[in-house]
Amino acid sequence: MTTVQPHRPRARSTGARPADAVGRVVAASALEFSAHAFGVMGADNAVMIDGMIRLGMSYSPLRHEAGAITAADAYTRMSDRPAVCTTTSGPGFTNALTALTEASRARSPLVLLTGSAPLGGARSGDIDIRRAAALAGARAWLVEEEDTVGTVRAAFRTARAESRPAVLCVPADVSRRTVTRPGARARSAESSEGPSPVLAAPTRDELARLADRLRAARRPLLLAGRGALGATEAVRRTAAAYGARTATTTLALGAFGSGDAHLGIAGGFATEDEAAAVRRADVVLVVGASLNRHTTRRGSVFAPEAHVAQIDVAPQPTSTRVDQFVTADAEDALVELLLQSSSGARRADRWRGVGVVRSQTPAPMLADGLHPAAVADAVADAVPSDAVFVVDGGNFMAWPLASWRPRRPRSFVPAGLAFQSIGLGLGAFVGAAAARRDAYPVLGVGDGGLLMSLADLDSAARLVPRGAIVVFNDAAYGAEVHQFGSEGFAESPMRFPARDFALVAGAFGLRTLAVYDRETLRIAASFLRAHRDELVLLDCRISPSVAAPFLRALEPRQA
Repeated sequence: MTTVQPHRPRARSTGARPADAVGRVVAASALEFSAHAFGVMGADNAVMIDGMIRLGMSYSPLRHEAGAITAADAYTRMSDRPAVCTTTSGPGFTNALTALTEASRARSPLVLLTGSAPLGGARSGDIDIRRAAALAGARAWLVEEEDTVGTVRAAFRTARAESRPAVLCVPADVSRRTVTRPGARARSAESSEGPSPVLAAPTRDELARLADRLRAARRPLLLAGRGALGATEAVRRTAAAYGARTATTTLALGAFGSGDAHLGIAGGFATEDEAAAVRRADVVLVVGASLNRHTTRRGSVFAPEAHVAQIDVAPQPTSTRVDQFVTADAEDALVELLLQSSSGARRADRWRGVGVVRSQTPAPMLADGLHPAAVADAVADAVPSDAVFVVDGGNFMAWPLASWRPRRPRSFVPAGLAFQSIGLGLGAFVGAAAARRDAYPVLGVGDGGLLMSLADLDSAARLVPRGAIVVFNDAAYGAEVHQFGSEGFAESPMRFPARDFALVAGAFGLRTLAVYDRETLRIAASFLRAHRDELVLLDCRISPSVAAPFLRALEPRQA
């Protein structure tokens, strides 16, 4: 990973960049928790960024603020280490709101350092960042000179405890001031919200009832979401203790590999085999997953008679499908369930005869472009075994989700999935490469998402030394074509001229290949193997006529 290296100043900074300026102290305090930052510089975060670089933090300069936040989000998801991102005030912050909301919905405890309106009064380019952050689902903190260190530390700790982003607002007229009392106190900018709630331990009676259910089940299932990624071993051991199978949401893909005890994805992105196997469960324990409409397939993911229990840090169930709810830390609750598992006999092989066939049917030949399954399968076969995957949003994503199955936990980021956005893939690709420098990063992106974030193709070219960007290019907003075109809506707003992304990426210095038929797809597989030490882009011309299976599992949009 290429990053901006720390400068080595000849003498202590003075004047506009004093070593004890608030912005510099914010950077130093952030360095206690994170070694990597992503950002876009502007007038109101310049002191903080300069401090990060001079203090030795690895800093990756992105081209767009959404990319900076998404990079930090992906870094945090793949490494379980907090990442810092930074924007300037006003439009610098508003450019990042979609990515910040995605990080919040995905429970990513990143920390955003942003400039904000001066305490002396807002300027024409300022907005109420604290209110906007709250709308995005993040918790905001106001940095003042007398409590700088304490506020930064409180924000990082709260982000981790609450599993959501923290936004540190540094007023423009405070950033360059000299800190007088750096750690006197810490105050949340969301004064109406009060202090972070303390998570109460679940009662033994609650977990005893749940243990009884699991022991009595014929086919118990443990469904793990992103909130359980820190407790995968506890999930695995609990499943073994009760004779249960495991499955994951899309956000936790790869957490359990692909052994016989694992059923794969549960929800709208599952294959038909995976969906059928999950519906065989009669008791389902959901750990760290929100059970949104995609995971529940509009309520059809579990059999109607199945008993559904949920363990989550939320104060109440996140779906009406939940029959029993326990507010608890995932690992704490699972440890107690393990202790209780010995109080009853375990039935063996309760899932005998139920499995998932993972072989892929060869994709058919199409007259108007490659089948996206053929592209996804060819890439899966050609990339190294240490590959980590990022998938942007769009119609195309069904096929990478089916064949790009990571072999280790924290090796997959579905960029934008939590907030149903496209255009966040390139930033996530940069963050994934920074988090997993030992691995080979692969990005799947549609032409629509790539064009939305094209500025950060430059960021990838500068910051990702090796990896593959695979463009599923159907010259359309494919999901909209298949959802609305079939209803008789005008398709001209959904279809566009085909663009030559190989030519575009070549201008950024990437090695590229245009892929448009079976022969060039075979060449692409050899191309990927031959250039594993470089960053490459495949511009794959896929058929615009193939609808993703998951579109059938989505609720119809309201007019």
